[in-house]
Amino acid sequence: MSATRIVLWWVDRYTAGVPHAAREERRSEIESDLWEQRAASTGGLGAELAVLSRWARGIPADLSWRRSRRRGRRLPSARAAVRVAAWSLAALAYLFLVGVHGYNATALVGFDFYGGDWAPGDVVEYARISAMLLALLLAGGVLLRPWPRLAVALLGAATLGACVAFWWASPIYGPTGVAVVAGAVAIARGQRVSSAAS
Repeated sequence: MSATRIVLWWVDRYTAGVPHAAREERRSEIESDLWEQRAASTGGLGAELAVLSRWARGIPADLSWRRSRRRGRRLPSARAAVRVAAWSLAALAYLFLVGVHGYNATALVGFDFYGGDWAPGDVVEYARISAMLLALLLAGGVLLRPWPRLAVALLGAATLGACVAFWWASPIYGPTGVAVVAGAVAIARGQRVSSAAS
């Protein structure tokens, strides 16, 4: 999945439930920004990473935009700050888990980042498990809008699988996975409320 598709997927997520005109205006604005950034870059992996970096840094602003547009009401500033922090934490936790399992799965495509102190076959087994967990995370993220319950189940399975397979890292995988699942549940509930209202 390209960086542009990830950004546009995120735009669809955080503009859900916002009035149609505001949603379309925001999507056009982001598409224009992406086009300008692509036109100014030389392309390649550096351009993809630049787009992803800009997207991750802009998540709090995106959530603030959503809050200011949805149903025309403003939340008290302390409550708003907590919500922005919670959404940012969930997004960063998701990116962290995708990044870690993606990095760990690189041995399957011939990269050797692990060093030489592994028993024969352990690196490949570790990489296979990480690739499976990465697939669950990505599927959960992609399916969050069309099938929110399935997406939450996939993200929960990825969290549980990471904690069981890599039990020594469960103090890291557990809380980050819970943050991701909690964010997914909140999005799924928000979609149910907005679809019931329309």
